[in-house]
This record gives sequence, structure tokens and C-alpha cells, in this order.
Amino acid sequence: MSDELNDGVLDGVQNEKRRAMIGAGAIGVAALALNGRIAGAQPESGIAKTETSKTDLTEREITYRSGDAEMKAFYAEPNIKPKAAIIVIHEIWGLNAHIRDVARRFARQGYVTLAPDLYSREGAPALDVNDRAALMAFIGSLSDTRIVGDLEAAISYLNGQGIERVGSVGFCMGGLYSYLLATKSDNLQAAATFYGRVAYAEKTANKPDSPVDLAPELKCPLLSHFGETDASIPLTDIAKLRENLGRSTQPWKVNVYPGAGHAFFNDTRPSYSAAAAADAGTETLRFFKEHLQQK
Repeated sequence: MSDELNDGVLDGVQNEKRRAMIGAGAIGVAALALNGRIAGAQPESGIAKTETSKTDLTEREITYRSGDAEMKAFYAEPNIKPKAAIIVIHEIWGLNAHIRDVARRFARQGYVTLAPDLYSREGAPALDVNDRAALMAFIGSLSDTRIVGDLEAAISYLNGQGIERVGSVGFCMGGLYSYLLATKSDNLQAAATFYGRVAYAEKTANKPDSPVDLAPELKCPLLSHFGETDASIPLTDIAKLRENLGRSTQPWKVNVYPGAGHAFFNDTRPSYSAAAAADAGTETLRFFKEHLQQK
């Protein structure tokens, strides 16, 4: 089973030419810029079409308990002994076909994957991708404490299935919560984030701590990916994140991809960047291999 994304080097280009790295802790540069996405060739649309061939995976919809709530989730596992587990945390759009597809890609790399529906209580919201004010208001209405608790419960569920080592990866809103989980949980072994929000304009009951301020409290290795032209995450915020991560005792690395915007990994969106997604995906796989698989 390969650690690469598909098969083919992007014109021999090395990492340094594919991204600007604004800070690194103990995790060194490891990945080559390879063409493709996680776990083999995917349809060009990026929509999950792998459901017609499940011989390499077992998948199902499950529920698990988080306090008094019943959380829904998509669960996929390889038909081999799993290496570890990865919690795949969805974007603001919820647990949709794209996130299920991403979960399958990780499962095809040998990991049990669990993608929680963080809107299990209230149902997925009806949001307009072009209405930024409404999107930000919705994010502000979500309790960070509650969602981190739901993700902690997901770790407990996986531990209950006999899986000791668990990592998390999140995208957009999910990137934020993968990061927050890494600053709060003693039971997470590694966290990867894709363009998760770094700073809050103000603190509220739902947002008691700005993410960047929690960086020194990091409890596990962290790998974060951002797009240089992402208007929602200023480069000054990323620089502050780097500065604060420097006070952490954990290994960490921050990548910024030149020319890439928000949601560059989502191959169902116009913002998709094949080169940035390929590089970030490959490095994420190697990161999880280093920190999740037993030596």
C-alpha cells in the first residue's frame, strides 16, 4: 500500500517550489509534490463514485453517544487489520458526499475512519455559499466546547472498538475543530488541519478562547495547511499561530500554499487546486504514518 497520492510527480517539482512554509517545529519537510489525491485515482468530479466497488472497504452509518445526544457518523474500515483510526471532521456544509469520499480515501490507506455529523442535534443548516455574513453568524452560533466534547466522544467510541491510536483531520470549520481538539484532548495522537480558522474577532460564550491563543497548550503533533490567497485567514493570523506554536512542547508544522485559496483540497469546488491538494494530502499521509502507526 503506497503512501503516495496516485502515481506521478508534478514535473519533478519539490516542496519548496509548491508552497511557502512560514514556520516549522520538530516535524521536518517530508513530502514530495505528487499528483493525485488521497488513496488512489478518484473521479474527476470528486463526488464519491466508489460505492459501486466496496471489496476493499466495509462502510456503514453508525451512532455513538455524546452526553445525552445520539451522534450520527459515517464509518469506514479497510478489509485488512487497521493501522489506527482517523476522525474526519466536515466543513460547514455538514457530512456530505465529499466528506464521505475523503473518509473512504483514508480508509483505503489502512485506517478506520469516522466522520461525525456535528449537526446531529439540530440538522444540517441551509446556507448560501455567497452569503459570508450568514456563514460567519452560523459559525458563531456553534459552541466550541460542545463540538470538542462530541469529538472527544468519537475518540472514546473508537477506543471502545479496540483502536488505541486516533488522529483527526478537518477541513474549513472542521480544520478549526481538529485544531481545538488537539489543544484540549489527552486522547488524540495527531491532528491535521486544512484552512481552519485561526483567530476570533471577539470572545463569546460559544467562543471562549481564540484558537491562536491556545497554541502553547497543544497536546499532540500538529500539521496545518493554509492557502496564501485565502481571504478568510489573513497571513498575519498564520504568522501569529506560528509564533505561539513556538511555545508548544509538541512537534508542529505550518504550510502556506502560494496561489491557493480557501477550500483548495475540496475537488467539488471551483477553489480546488490540484497541486496544493496533492502536496498537502501526501504530507498528511506521511504525518499520520509517523505519529499514528506503531513503531
